[in-house]
Amino acid sequence: MIEAKRGGAIVEAAASDFVRATATRPFAASRIVEVGPLTIAIHFADRDLEALFADAFYPARAASGASWSLFVLAAAEGEPLPLPGFSQDEPDMRLVESAERYCLWMGRHSPSLYVVDRPSRRAVCWVTEKSAVKAWERSRPFLPALQAMFDDSPWLAVHAAALALADRAILFAGPGGAGKTTLSLAGLSAGWRFIGDDYVLVDTREDAPAVAPLFATARLRDDMVARFPNLARARTAISHDFDERRHELSLRGIPELRGGAARLERLLFVERSGHLAPDFAPIRRSKVLAAMAANIFIATPGAREPRLRKLSRLLTAAPVARFDPGPRIEDALAALMADLR
Repeated sequence: MIEAKRGGAIVEAAASDFVRATATRPFAASRIVEVGPLTIAIHFADRDLEALFADAFYPARAASGASWSLFVLAAAEGEPLPLPGFSQDEPDMRLVESAERYCLWMGRHSPSLYVVDRPSRRAVCWVTEKSAVKAWERSRPFLPALQAMFDDSPWLAVHAAALALADRAILFAGPGGAGKTTLSLAGLSAGWRFIGDDYVLVDTREDAPAVAPLFATARLRDDMVARFPNLARARTAISHDFDERRHELSLRGIPELRGGAARLERLLFVERSGHLAPDFAPIRRSKVLAAMAANIFIATPGAREPRLRKLSRLLTAAPVARFDPGPRIEDALAALMADLR
């Protein structure tokens, strides 16, 4: 259960003080990274935290100043959460938000507290137990905080994969296991530019919808490793989530994968229905909206109405279809390339 409160003067004041005090602490390491249109300075309290999270992002290409600062801390043994009413013993998510601040305790899902202070453009990730950080969070770190940073912009983080040809992109939505990761990574060897395999950023402006990388990571199942030998050098670890073994990849050191935003030309809802060849079919926008919104609100709770409006704009701005890739990934990519021409 998520508890959302608008206002919360006591929590808001404590959150503001906590972020301000955190910004004055010494930090062991810093990285300047690029997350879509934002340049973020990430400061790590110790080298272990840097090793956990830093390789999940592309380094900033320009030497300009950061537009946000994110401070990553780890609690000392027995140290309570720094916000009144928030407890490590609470198993459910707890959310207190307003137009200025966003405070989320992840509960059983992850041992993390996020505090985002929009007026100062500072955020804190407070990890209560480093050894308990799950592999999916190491690969997709700070997602709720990043989403909150984009709330005052047209950008939105969505659960989807994306590929681009030159400056034209296709966004792949759909349930887990439908083939989004396979499509996005197989595109690398077929002349496509990889944007993301699990979460990407979308610019939801109706006159200029676009897709941009959010993380510099990918995750491969064991049965997919042999298909992508060119990515062996990107493997950083092998992890186990939900009884499934995954090969964790960091793509930040592969320059040919790097690129900025691309114009969104097509949104495809990937859904296998037994076709023996790639198949495009009509789909109700309401189905796509419901599926994508459900994931957004589970993974990044808060700001429901403005985030839903962004997603609705996106589905109006880009043509939407159902896509069954069929059994051969090479045929699927050829069909996608032909569809863009």
